[in-house]
Amino acid sequence: FVWIGDILAYYAVAGFLLLFFYKRTAKTILYWLITLFVIQLLTPFFTMLFNTMNTASSAKPDFADFELTSHNSLTYLASISDRWTDMVTMASSSFSTVYSMFFMFLLGVYFVKMKFFKNMEAKKAIWNRIWIIFAIAFLITQGSTIITAVNPFENTLWMNIASALEQNGGLTGSMFYMSTLAMLFLHVPQLRGALMVFTKVGRMSLTCYLLHSIIGTMLFLKYGAGLADHLQPAGTFMIGLGVYVFLVLFSTLWLKRFKYGPMEFIWRQLTYGKVDDQPKTNTFHAAK
Repeated sequence: FVWIGDILAYYAVAGFLLLFFYKRTAKTILYWLITLFVIQLLTPFFTMLFNTMNTASSAKPDFADFELTSHNSLTYLASISDRWTDMVTMASSSFSTVYSMFFMFLLGVYFVKMKFFKNMEAKKAIWNRIWIIFAIAFLITQGSTIITAVNPFENTLWMNIASALEQNGGLTGSMFYMSTLAMLFLHVPQLRGALMVFTKVGRMSLTCYLLHSIIGTMLFLKYGAGLADHLQPAGTFMIGLGVYVFLVLFSTLWLKRFKYGPMEFIWRQLTYGKVDDQPKTNTFHAAK
């Protein structure tokens, strides 16, 4: 009902898979993370070998060339109908997306089990190493993506290396952003109050996600303002920034009066049959 590129269905599938690891030890999860990472890193090379041996696979349409029908629908009701058609293609290409998300979810579980987010001051040395590792990894994956976009590799081996690096761009990017926020929190205490503003959106993540999706589709798709055909990347960036500022203000004002966002309240009610009405936790002291 919002748009075909919605990520929540993939999150749900990855979340169900995560239940099998809920009670596993941090050591076991680490072994799984290493295995899954190696598989993801080598997948482009396996694909290259498969395509070399199976020439028929080359006739298969490339998902990157697929244009979503629902993005060109002239009315909202027509777009809902067109999304059912688009879903077939989206589903057939969803394995790598779910795989990547599951890996990052499992990495989050590992961080929680290792208690990296508790008493962060005492773990400053660990966070320093995490930031250095993923800053370097992020530069490598992003650098490869930029080089490939500007000057595509003609050599098949280098193309697959670039593809492997690009597939891990989401992982290195998210870890770099997260660890950078942790570094700012640990090394620039003056910014802690300002950084806590972002927690408001985090506490209302489902509400804000749906809100920004609705705003985005109404602004960019043809049944709305249709700005996608007219805006340059800089304009898109400015709109995105403006929407995020709006979400920060909205979340801050909402949480001054309520403990949960509207969708978070409904989600808890549906999940648990009731909503916990315990007093609010001070986010700043909890982070410390």
